[in-house]
Amino acid sequence: MGEGQATWKQILPVFIIFLVFLFAGAGIFKGLEDHFYDPEDPPPRRRRVDDIVHEFVQNFTTNGVPPTDAEVHDLVKQVEIAKHGRILEQVSHDNDTSYNLDYMESWYFCMTIVTTIGYGHMGPLTDAGKIFCCAFAFIGIPICLILLALVGGQLGDANRWLDKRVKEALSKKIKNPGFISIVGILVSLIVMLSVFFFIPALIFTLVEEDWTYLEALYYCFITLSTVGFGDFVAALPSSTQSYAINTIYKFVVFLWIMVGLTFLAGALDLMVTKLKDLGSKMSDLDVPNIDGVNVDMADLKLPKGFKSKMGKDIKPKEVSEWGKTGTYNGGFDTPL
Repeated sequence: MGEGQATWKQILPVFIIFLVFLFAGAGIFKGLEDHFYDPEDPPPRRRRVDDIVHEFVQNFTTNGVPPTDAEVHDLVKQVEIAKHGRILEQVSHDNDTSYNLDYMESWYFCMTIVTTIGYGHMGPLTDAGKIFCCAFAFIGIPICLILLALVGGQLGDANRWLDKRVKEALSKKIKNPGFISIVGILVSLIVMLSVFFFIPALIFTLVEEDWTYLEALYYCFITLSTVGFGDFVAALPSSTQSYAINTIYKFVVFLWIMVGLTFLAGALDLMVTKLKDLGSKMSDLDVPNIDGVNVDMADLKLPKGFKSKMGKDIKPKEVSEWGKTGTYNGGFDTPL
């Protein structure tokens, strides 16, 4: 553990505060959005859906021909576009008085705010909800970043441990430090991709309906990179899952996101550090041009028989003088 690094015992209170903030925000957002419009004046999104459905029914009534599958699918597509991501299936046409926003859906939405993923699968419709989202993000994002930084410090030890084991294993057979560093970076990258991308993508294909492996892998990258397009969203309500199972699923996805964001940041930081170290070692291999040019030689150690780029012998006494002065101004007439 690094000096000044927070322990898991110190991180736990921050995590608890974060969860309390998340659950409290979910409750407030649910309360603000539960009754989001006047039945006599529905919001534009709802009016747009009603217009699309009315037009579809009108066409069917006028023509007297049953709609085809393609027409029904087109209707669904238009409704989805009109909704702008809002899940309005829960708004029954028989009940225009309220919208029952599920608490866990509200919690899941708040999680996407503080992690800055912002899938866009739902959003506030009331003015109060919009104002609350801004305030919630303003406070919640810094708390989330602090938590990620604390957890990242701990998970960074895992990256360093893996890097150390790889170096120990390779150093027994390979003596080139540059090659060992490159292999260490590649191993860390493969492990990171497997744990947070390849394996989760496989799990998502088993849990989510009709997701291909490529779509699941795409979702993993879009999520952990916090791009969050929202075209694929895991853990949404499903007819194939009970409410309890879906709730547990949401928590698992939440933990995967939190750990994935911290571990990914730590692994990338480790790789950047290794690449910088490798670049420094490669630059140290350059032979300085010492013929007629002031060159810093204070730390230079030259083997016996070393020659300048002009082919002149460099004598031990000259090396000693360079070590004292730190510069060489040309000429090789220094006596032995």
